[in-house]
Amino acid sequence: MVTIREAQEADDPRIVEVGNAVFPEYPGTLDDLRHERARLRAGGYATAMTVAFLVRRGFRETMRTWENRLELRRFDPSAFLRYLDRARDAGVVITTLAEERARDPETLRRVHALHTAVARDIPSPIPYTPLPFEQFLHLVVESPTSLPDGHFLARVGEDYAGESTLVRSATDAYVYHGATGVLPATRGRGIAMALKVSAALYARAQGYPELRTWNEENNQAILVINERLGFARQPAWLTLERHIAPATRVDGARDHV
Repeated sequence: MVTIREAQEADDPRIVEVGNAVFPEYPGTLDDLRHERARLRAGGYATAMTVAFLVRRGFRETMRTWENRLELRRFDPSAFLRYLDRARDAGVVITTLAEERARDPETLRRVHALHTAVARDIPSPIPYTPLPFEQFLHLVVESPTSLPDGHFLARVGEDYAGESTLVRSATDAYVYHGATGVLPATRGRGIAMALKVSAALYARAQGYPELRTWNEENNQAILVINERLGFARQPAWLTLERHIAPATRVDGARDHV
């Protein structure tokens, strides 16, 4: 007999164990689970699974995100070096967070401002909430998964125009490709492609077999770039939501659920 009940915090170790058995390619830790739960609760969100189950109960799809994978052994850099030349000819310097911090120890504030502007433009069903500078340092710069040499920045003069980040995974079988974005005022110069090529070259030089990323289906500009680079599309990850109306108690007062 199967009993279904709400999970308790005491179940967390077993939840991690089951999750890692179901998705062995994306191993998680107890700290990961608890950090993500705290983040969701702080934003007023809960999680659930099985699409048909949710649709029958009034949920609707709000985002479809495709996982894309680039097999780096088959990636031919020579076909894409012209994008780096094009960016350089347009006055764009492709650098890294490590190089910029060595050049200017105070640069993190400006990188934070760039990251905020780039992240705001990424399609999402949830309104974007900027990371305070201290959280940016914790999550992007000082995290054990951070790769300062793989955090690429595009600089025009002394101004940052775009970024493309790589993040360590729990295994050496692949590296994550985080956000890639370019400020509106400097688009059309091939900066996004130059950043993506730089990230792929770095990952390949570091010996990673595969580069993985996720893209929302309406983010056509990045999807086209990924297709040109040779990324192969994987099954989609779906986000669904349901708006729950306030409940009315017998005494006429209203509860929010």
